[in-house]
Amino acid sequence: MLKLYLRVLGRTIRVESDNRALLDAVEERYAPYLISMRETDACANGDVSVLELAESDQGLRVGFGGRRILLEGGQSWLKPDDIVIYVLRKLLPNLAFVHASSIQEKGRAALFVGSTHQGKTTLAYALARNGFAPMSDDLAPLDLGSGRVFSLYTSATVRPQTAALAAQHGWPLPHACASSGKNVAEFSAEL
Repeated sequence: MLKLYLRVLGRTIRVESDNRALLDAVEERYAPYLISMRETDACANGDVSVLELAESDQGLRVGFGGRRILLEGGQSWLKPDDIVIYVLRKLLPNLAFVHASSIQEKGRAALFVGSTHQGKTTLAYALARNGFAPMSDDLAPLDLGSGRVFSLYTSATVRPQTAALAAQHGWPLPHACASSGKNVAEFSAEL
């Protein structure tokens, strides 16, 4: 059984699978949140949630919290975000994932909510170029009890037109993770 450890939104998750490609996809998408087994012991105090992923002829089997579900049709449509967010929603039931980009400055957050291809990422990117810190792209975790927005920034995806405009003006596009260090998920700001 292959394993990797993530520290996301203050929770430690051990992802287990015999499927190397599936584990690689989770690892690639959540690279800023990867932690070593030694770090796991230090920050989790034994409180590690286990997520099991296995493929079968019927589809992808996901095991978490004593429950096992079968996602029929395999993993072709399933993205790592779907799996990790499923786990986070079970661990943190007061958390809502808003379809938005978010930025922060001085502990205050702003969410840019809109339909697909409406400029949420482009606006957050433009503000990041002017001193604001990017917090998320596409999904912004929002604590419904406290109103706090949490950082869940793995990468930003821009359309070819935006990339061409950035290149035309000599603007470097953001790299895979806009924050430095392993504790990117620990950051939060008031809405």
